[in-house]
Amino acid sequence: MASLDEIKRDLIDKGVRHCLASYTDMHGISKAKAVPIEHFERMIRGSELFTGAALDGLGQGPHDDELSVHPDPNAVVQLPWRPTVAWAPGRLMYHNEPWPMCSRHRSLRLMRRWSRWTRRIYPATPMSGSGP
Repeated sequence: MASLDEIKRDLIDKGVRHCLASYTDMHGISKAKAVPIEHFERMIRGSELFTGAALDGLGQGPHDDELSVHPDPNAVVQLPWRPTVAWAPGRLMYHNEPWPMCSRHRSLRLMRRWSRWTRRIYPATPMSGSGP
């Protein structure tokens, strides 16, 4: 796994000038904020905020604090149709805790649950491998 500085340097070397800190809403639509590449490390730590009360399906009211998107540094990709921009998909967090209505968080939780379930159904045995 590369360090944040190595990832940033690689993006700069490829000509990237902006990153899109992004999450996917409940309708499957990507929401993003453009961030200059100079602020890459801050973006990864969750500097980009979204008002959940103004967005459908996030379960927030007007009294709630904003949600921050924490992109996965290992999932950042340069856009082939716009090489000066990189897409950085991430999870929504609320006070540094995963937000339960975030589609990425829910998908990761479901994959972990599925993995535990399949290990119970198809336990690995020394002679047979890992299942059917």
